[in-house]
Amino acid sequence: MNEIGLKAQDASVAQLGLANVEMAYWNLHPSELVEETIVRGQGY
Repeated sequence: MNEIGLKAQDASVAQLGLANVEMAYWNLHPSELVEETIVRGQGY
């Protein structure tokens, strides 16, 4: 799994009950969230 952004060292998506996660984005800046939304073609 790839992880991007700032997170607590002991945090994990598994602790949140998520499985088979390829990419996890943690605490991104609003501009990074907007960019990712545009790249994905979402946010209509």
